[in-house]
Amino acid sequence: MQPHGRETKAPALGLYYLLVYASIGVSLPFFPQYLKSLGLTGTEVGLLLAVSPALSLVAPPFWGQLADRSGRPGLVLFAVTAASCSVFALFLVVQSFTAVFAVFVLYGCFASAISTVIDSMTLRHVLREGGSYSRVRLFGSLGFAVMSMTFGRLVDVIDRRVVFAIIALTAAGAIWAGLGLARVRVSKGTGPRPTFAAALGLAESRDVRLFLIAVALHWFACGPYHSALSIHVTALKLETHVIGDAATLGVVTEIAVMTTWPRWGHKVSPRQLLFVSFAASAVRWAGMALTNDGAVLVAMSVFHGLTFGTFFLSAVAYMAERSPETLRATGQALFVAAAFGVGGLTGYLATGVGLDLLPSSHAVFGVAAVLELVPALLILRLRENAEKRVTS
Repeated sequence: MQPHGRETKAPALGLYYLLVYASIGVSLPFFPQYLKSLGLTGTEVGLLLAVSPALSLVAPPFWGQLADRSGRPGLVLFAVTAASCSVFALFLVVQSFTAVFAVFVLYGCFASAISTVIDSMTLRHVLREGGSYSRVRLFGSLGFAVMSMTFGRLVDVIDRRVVFAIIALTAAGAIWAGLGLARVRVSKGTGPRPTFAAALGLAESRDVRLFLIAVALHWFACGPYHSALSIHVTALKLETHVIGDAATLGVVTEIAVMTTWPRWGHKVSPRQLLFVSFAASAVRWAGMALTNDGAVLVAMSVFHGLTFGTFFLSAVAYMAERSPETLRATGQALFVAAAFGVGGLTGYLATGVGLDLLPSSHAVFGVAAVLELVPALLILRLRENAEKRVTS
């Protein structure tokens, strides 16, 4: 599949990752507490945060199919990023649960597809031009880490500044997508046509189905961290910077994984790495369930390199090995739909309900620790794959 028109360049992809994931460095750790500050309950916050994962079941496959069929993934990326930024600005004027819910629905139609499209473009670039997926993707982690730490130390109260920061960073990403990536074109390659039937065909094998179930369960168990870290820290009456410090240290370990991945990622099978990631995550959630100390809570973030970094790269590698080049975006969309769609949806909902029904947020993390053992055991049932890995 040789590109024509404007060719994708690694620096252009890296800058996009940097800008857009910097916005996530603000939204993921801080936005849940902003929603709580509007007077919403834990269950309502859980429902709201579950909207985007719910839409991940349909939006990424739709946009991924459009990117594969049109041969214009850069233009699709620009469209979903610009639309996400425009819709997110509505959070400045809505406050009631119903209005916020409506904005989340519209926002999720676009934002949930961003990672699918940019990851597929990066995988295609690495396959055709060489280099390392992890080395390009780590710019996203850098952006996340810098903004999490910076924002957490610049603000002492979580308020509308969260929304303004996210809008500004997403807008910068949209502008860069329009200038640097929108004109990228790719020609049709060999393999099945990118239809929805072909997409479903990728999930026909027993191993792919087990893989999709395992990654969904893992992301379900990550729900308390992704949706309730700021709520947990606030309930413990710890300093606001603990939120940013925990998120930053986690992403620093994630960056370490992505930086060194080309040296060792291809030497260990995705199956083995996924097992280690899930087992380590169980230890992490157990530690967060047992401590009231801010320093210890931050220290538990050293496991994030496994919880997300190793998990994500191994999962992308596993799915890429099993996706023909003509279905590259479609294959990644299946992974996104299972993990961040099904897993995120149920994880956010369960976390919200747990915050209202369980004695404390400590108990929510304790349940997550136990549940994390399920995908760890399930992943061991996968068979090894000897095919070439494309994400080293």
